[in-house]
Amino acid sequence: MSEPTESQSGAAPGPHPGIDQLRRALRDVEQRDIDPLTAPWSEIEPGVAKLLGGPFSADDPEHAPLAFLLAAAFGERICRDLGGFWFQNRATPDGAAIGFPEVTVMFSPLDVVLQALTRARLPMLDDVANDLAGTLKPRARRGGGLG
Repeated sequence: MSEPTESQSGAAPGPHPGIDQLRRALRDVEQRDIDPLTAPWSEIEPGVAKLLGGPFSADDPEHAPLAFLLAAAFGERICRDLGGFWFQNRATPDGAAIGFPEVTVMFSPLDVVLQALTRARLPMLDDVANDLAGTLKPRARRGGGLG
């Protein structure tokens, strides 16, 4: 994933370009529109299962692109809902992570998505987002930092 940039018009960057690709793939298998930025993960999960064609395997090279697309969608939700921002991070498999302006926390959506896919439980992403929100609020009030 690359860090979004502002357009020449100065408008704020839009969602990751992979979101549209994921949206189209879900429409193809579910025969209806499912927005990966707003639909409940439990509604997205059946389409993902169809796209995978079986249980998720981190060793299957055909599964990796879908994991990256889901990580982009999850990351965009985290940025939107919790005020995060994407930044380049060579230490993560996708080369990007999410930071937060008032606290020193780095978050990799791909790691969490891989766990959820391995467990065949995408709604787990909501649990992680809620846990992250609970972690960020107290730290932001204390002025950031790790403690």
